[in-house]
Amino acid sequence: MRAFLAFGTSSTTIGPALAEHIAFLTCGRIHPDDAQEARNLIAEHWTRCDGFADSGPLLAKSWKRLGYISDTKGPLPAEMIVYRARYKGVPDRGLSWTLSLDIARWYVDYLGGSRARLCGMPTHLDREIVTQTVPAAEVLGWFNERGEHEIVLAPTRRRKQVRI
Repeated sequence: MRAFLAFGTSSTTIGPALAEHIAFLTCGRIHPDDAQEARNLIAEHWTRCDGFADSGPLLAKSWKRLGYISDTKGPLPAEMIVYRARYKGVPDRGLSWTLSLDIARWYVDYLGGSRARLCGMPTHLDREIVTQTVPAAEVLGWFNERGEHEIVLAPTRRRKQVRI
């Protein structure tokens, strides 16, 4: 963990730094200590990350090798409906979804707000909510530290998404 903390701690730098460090720990044959360090880093820092942008696919690839990670007790349902706020017409490489339509609505507003602008997001674009049904086996993580009922999914084109 000491090596990761040297990267910086702002919410916009944690995401890319975390993705790079996790990729380093999980490249090639994974030593059990490195795998545990990577799981601990994700569990500790995931909910403080913003602006993964191009780092999302790299992190998802590494995360798949580590397996399911959560800060939430209890099993996932066998299948769940998840929601995501996103910009219309922009390729979506995001990992974060929510089990709550209300949280997705909050994020639609967030994507057009001043915090998103500070993170370098294109706040002038139209926004939308999409939904999909996913099996528990495709979930990389489940986090509820911030009350967002966040489900982490690897980006994929196989799942059908519906606009709300």
